[in-house]
Amino acid sequence: MATHPTDRSPGGTSAVACPVCDAPMTRRKAWLYACPACRFLKADLPPGGGADVEGLDALRRENFEVVLDRLEPLVRSDKPRLLDVGCARGIFLDAARRRGIAGTGIEPDADAAAAAGRAGHDVRVGFFPEAVEPGKRVDIIGFNDTFEHLPDPSAALDVCRRLLEPGGILILNLPNSGGIFYRTAAVLDRLGLSFPLERLWQVHLSSPHLSYFNPQNLTRMAERHGFAEVGRGRLKTVRITGLWARMRAGPSPPLPVAGALYLGVVVLAPLLRLLPRDIILHFYRKR
Repeated sequence: MATHPTDRSPGGTSAVACPVCDAPMTRRKAWLYACPACRFLKADLPPGGGADVEGLDALRRENFEVVLDRLEPLVRSDKPRLLDVGCARGIFLDAARRRGIAGTGIEPDADAAAAAGRAGHDVRVGFFPEAVEPGKRVDIIGFNDTFEHLPDPSAALDVCRRLLEPGGILILNLPNSGGIFYRTAAVLDRLGLSFPLERLWQVHLSSPHLSYFNPQNLTRMAERHGFAEVGRGRLKTVRITGLWARMRAGPSPPLPVAGALYLGVVVLAPLLRLLPRDIILHFYRKR
């Protein structure tokens, strides 16, 4: 459920405490709030569970292999069991199965869940944590581009701790508020061009982002809920294959503007590995 702070004036202090550090949050925009102490960001937008954004499959397949490469040495079980939260059509479950990891999924979109089922995966339709099978215990829980969509990340971490076996691993792969794209979009927003920032939050799409973390406040929150960080990784933010479809999915700027943005990303793509990353990948072990 979206929260509505009592102070609606620009820059006003919210009645809602930051879930990371308990400091009062400040309103930045009509729908955006920030913690001045730890820089956690949250959106006052209705949660959703709509269809996936187009153009991401190739990038995700590449990134998921990196995730699994980093995961394998951390897992203690000989026959690990995975819960993939927001599994979509089962791309991560496919990759995990090829490595001998038995996975089940949760997916709110019935069509995507059906596609994953046709690929041979066990998928429950619904939202996390309500759709989790009663009494279920797993060795790995993965949130790949899904944790930022949860209305209550603090409560979600408590559920993850209950579901994980002792020493189990939590994977959090999500956008980074300290990344170059987010920083650039924030500057443009202050200059009056709001579309890039709204697009990063997916304001006008069926499943908006409800929180934005950076590496520091993400780990701080995880530690607060009984997890210890055991690894990090670096993932690609963009891949030219599928980029145009990704940019044109949902509301988008006029074609000339979209074309200029596309060309800009293509030109800058080789430099992105040298700039602050826009995707963070963290692994946490249940203490």
